Amino acid sequence: MIDPKFKIIADHLRSSSFLIMDGIIPGNEGRSYVLRRILRRAMLQIHKLGINKPIMYKYVESLSRNMSLHYPELNKKKEYIQNIIKDEELKFSQTLSNGLKIINDELLSNNKKLMSGYIAFKLYDTYGFPLDLTQDILRENNRDVNINEFNQAMSMQRDRAKSSLNNININDLAQYFASKENIIGSTEFTGYNELINECKIIDISIINGQEFIILNKTPFYATSGGQRGDKGIITGHKPKNIKQEKYTNYYKISQTKKFGNNIYVHIVETKKGNLNIGDKVYAMIDDQNRQALAQGHSATHLLHKALKLLIDENISQKGSSIEAQYFTFDYNYNKPLTNNDIYKIEDLINFYIRKNDKVKTDIMKLDKAINRGAIAMFDSQYEEDVRVLEIGDSLELCGGTHVDFSGNIGIFKIISDSSIASGIRRILAKVGSNAYDYLRCQDIKTKAIEKALNISIDNDYENDKYTKSGFIDSFCIDNNLDLRNDYNLENELNNKYNIKGNDLIKTIKDKDKEIANLKKELIISKLITRDIQNISDINILFTEIADIDVKQLREISNDIINNKKFTKSSIIILYNISNNKVIITIKITNDLLEKFNACTIFKAISPHINAKGGGSQADFAMGGGDKIEGINNIKNNLINIIHDA
Repeated sequence: MIDPKFKIIADHLRSSSFLIMDGIIPGNEGRSYVLRRILRRAMLQIHKLGINKPIMYKYVESLSRNMSLHYPELNKKKEYIQNIIKDEELKFSQTLSNGLKIINDELLSNNKKLMSGYIAFKLYDTYGFPLDLTQDILRENNRDVNINEFNQAMSMQRDRAKSSLNNININDLAQYFASKENIIGSTEFTGYNELINECKIIDISIINGQEFIILNKTPFYATSGGQRGDKGIITGHKPKNIKQEKYTNYYKISQTKKFGNNIYVHIVETKKGNLNIGDKVYAMIDDQNRQALAQGHSATHLLHKALKLLIDENISQKGSSIEAQYFTFDYNYNKPLTNNDIYKIEDLINFYIRKNDKVKTDIMKLDKAINRGAIAMFDSQYEEDVRVLEIGDSLELCGGTHVDFSGNIGIFKIISDSSIASGIRRILAKVGSNAYDYLRCQDIKTKAIEKALNISIDNDYENDKYTKSGFIDSFCIDNNLDLRNDYNLENELNNKYNIKGNDLIKTIKDKDKEIANLKKELIISKLITRDIQNISDINILFTEIADIDVKQLREISNDIINNKKFTKSSIIILYNISNNKVIITIKITNDLLEKFNACTIFKAISPHINAKGGGSQADFAMGGGDKIEGINNIKNNLINIIHDA
């Protein structure tokens, strides 16, 4: 009879592989969490079989052989699926071991039917051990978790995490305004084609001192799809421009949000005069802000396409945040982009921008859009009729605002690529004038470095050898050439400037070394002129040296005995006080080693300064302590040691 554990593992491997094939990756929300739970349940069964290393991912190969005839996509994405599962196995391995140890200890020490919910919460909160997995393990032993205690612990944590009570809870807002929709009606959005329209105030609400206005129709785009909502003004006078100081009756809007099915809420930043429910008003968006948001939103579509074309076709968008000054784009990928990857992406997107293609939008049925190849966000909910946006080679479902032509984006520049979660990365980018400002700032910094270091960085972009116009052009796109070619530009420039940079760094290091040697020689020359105490025919030098580091103190202590004044019958104690700590060295000449030992002397004087260290050499000892006031007692202690010898 087959062990049920094997059936569970096989079933869960199949389910998880198909989810990953469809673009889901393990996470903490929605379908991503369902996938993570399936994988972890399988890992628990593997652990019960006595296997404590990643192994589940290896059987994707067998799954592919048996099922790829009917699901060819499975074989195509086999390696990708293996990498995702292996990564999850590696990450959960230690969590599983820690959690099982705590649960087993609790089972052995406590016979109660319910395990403490506080312990279950600690497993969840501190060790990342899921509650449902804890419950599964306990139920196998006819036990369960005290859910009331678990919920109480969770509630206490949430209370601690809550911000100021004056902050408005977005969930409460959503519920409040959604409930108004049946009474006051919905808002008609006109912002795709209009920047200003005449409308009527249908509601004014004040919550925690914050004022909100709802109109019967509005050109203000509400936050959605990662794009920040529009800002602008609502005024009783027909405005000619956005400068509100010209109007005697206006509300300045800082943000727009949508709640319920279609109710647009305008958040008031400041106001002058009074507007009332039922008033006829004019709503006007800040068109410069809208243009900046549209540039960023259109660029996210091009970025999504570029990542799929150039990096990995399995990449999909996992989120975005589009502000007027910059945008971020989250995507699934397990390693950082290289500089060459970034250059390729920038080149392709800026190529699309230079083509200045018309940005096309169309309303069609969802199934028709998907059949055309339009990309849909897997976790999003769509109506039967959807808005499809085409820009360059990108075709996606999108309800956001966009530029009219790709050239309106201006310029695209990636600022950073970073990891924000396991298997999820975030690109931060700028477009248009914001990208230009960033590049200008970088140019200013470069010129400042040139001036400070008295060097000149060649204008290699003027040399045809370093231009990239031939890499991505219409021929390359139209003929489906491989866009994953390696760039040589970065390597060539790196080699060129590494040679210059290394030469400069070597020069600086040589100068630093020369300065350090001169400083050391100067210190030693000053030391030999100081008064030396002679006790029992032994020369004693006990003195402080300021403004040097530990390495220099050691070198001076060892080098000073090369001076004829200290080559014989000398005990040299040097110390430095810095950062509320005293560092001390003891050096003894070779002719005294039969009678004295540096480490023995260090141990004898160390209590005065609460010192640690010393070492194991007979002629040299070094250590440090934090009792600075005891330094003055060391010399008398040394004199006593010499007299007693």
